[in-house]
Amino acid sequence: MQHDSASSNPSLVVRRHPRYPVELAVVCAVGELRRVYRVVNMSREGARIEAHAPLTCGAHLHFFFIVPDASYRGVMVDVAASVTWTKADAMGLHFDAPSREIDEYLERLAAPPTH
Repeated sequence: MQHDSASSNPSLVVRRHPRYPVELAVVCAVGELRRVYRVVNMSREGARIEAHAPLTCGAHLHFFFIVPDASYRGVMVDVAASVTWTKADAMGLHFDAPSREIDEYLERLAAPPTH
């Protein structure tokens, strides 16, 4: 079953935090299985994940985001989150709490380029 309320018309969604386009990997453990997904946008409160087989709407799990630190080394960040919507090829996550590492990554994305 798909749930698609907020994502059906993005122009009607009011967000408290800006979303940034990203290309990150995220790993989720579902029982004994490990699933790897592609993150396409992120805010300090959630993320949009491309998924050929989305998780169930309402599922609450730990997601391990691989984000570059200030030295561009991949850091695995454990974030508890709930699946808030799904489509045939994507799902939305809402983080339980902000993550310092994700906040720092998003701040670097928002910073003006230095020349």
